[in-house]
Amino acid sequence: MKLTAAAVARLKIAPGERQQDIKDDGTPGLYLRLFASGKRSFIYRFKLAGRVRVLTLGDAATVGLAEARRLAHEAAGKARAGTDPAAAEQQAKAERRRMPTVAEFAVEYIERHAKPHKRTWAEDQRLLNREVLPVIGALKLDAVHRRDIVALLDGLRDRGVPVLANRVLAVVRKMFAFAVERSVIELSPVSHIRQARETPRERVLTDAEIVALWQADRGRMNPATLRALHLLLLTGARSGEVVGIARAEIDLPARRWLLPAARSKNRMAHAVPLTDPAVELVTAQLAASWSDAWLFPAARGTGAMTTFGLQQAMRRLFGPDHPNVHDIRRTVGTRLSALGFNRLIIDKVLNHKDQSVGGIYDRHSYDAEKRQALDAWARELERLVTGRKAGNVLQLTA
Repeated sequence: MKLTAAAVARLKIAPGERQQDIKDDGTPGLYLRLFASGKRSFIYRFKLAGRVRVLTLGDAATVGLAEARRLAHEAAGKARAGTDPAAAEQQAKAERRRMPTVAEFAVEYIERHAKPHKRTWAEDQRLLNREVLPVIGALKLDAVHRRDIVALLDGLRDRGVPVLANRVLAVVRKMFAFAVERSVIELSPVSHIRQARETPRERVLTDAEIVALWQADRGRMNPATLRALHLLLLTGARSGEVVGIARAEIDLPARRWLLPAARSKNRMAHAVPLTDPAVELVTAQLAASWSDAWLFPAARGTGAMTTFGLQQAMRRLFGPDHPNVHDIRRTVGTRLSALGFNRLIIDKVLNHKDQSVGGIYDRHSYDAEKRQALDAWARELERLVTGRKAGNVLQLTA
């Protein structure tokens, strides 16, 4: 048949077949190859020295029919001249494997290292895509000089985001170290580059900022994003742990969220008591979430929401001098201290790892104490939001 763009998108493999080739009568040697998996590719068949050879022209999802025909005509010309276009393509692929561009190797780093070994791989991917690849992505890996990395970081610092520059440096350092490990390059261009000194933040939200966060207009903010921020304020949990909550981690009858050790920063499982407003919030989000897996699914694509959306929401809500997402966690710890709870209970609420001898031998869960502390904080939050003294029954509406 003479292929058309509509036919390429519509054609399906015959039942029971693992692979099927559909000939394009409009272009000699051009075929659409269908796979049982649903994938489809364009291939070019030709004879050279009496042997039939096959050249893959590209995935039909990214290579259109017109482009496939152009590539087929180009390959036919090479074959008539006695050159094997399939061998040339294999050689080009081998050269790309041996020395990929930064953008090509970034994919390998994410798939081969970050995803298997880092819970924060999505943040690595975001930093690479947003900050690194637009600047040095087209360079071959062995062509990247230390000055290129310095210029990349200087550009971020000139934008007034020195902490972001440090985060980018950490990801780039790890990626190039992985390239050395895999024998793609011999030396990393990131060696001897030091991160800038960071001043520890002391920012906590004021009463007015807490109220503004709780009363933020849902019409101007994604409701799921706002609920995630409110859950941070109610629990003091880490932002990455909140946005990644799986439905299976929520135990509403027991009024708790069970954070597994695999998702916890300190690799310790953590039971988070859910206060009345937290239960109301989680119940509403469970009903609103379209995902069978996630409490806060990503707005686009697959997986869970990222912390980047939370940070953007804080910037829109509070302006350029905005508190960041981690400041919410610091605020909860500070407020619990002001309410009279001791450092041990605050550490248990925040799931800090106790490295002391007593902490090693103390196997008490502290679930009741954590619930008491978060209930007290919820009552204080009610007082701030409503302007009246809180009673024993919480009436906060998220």
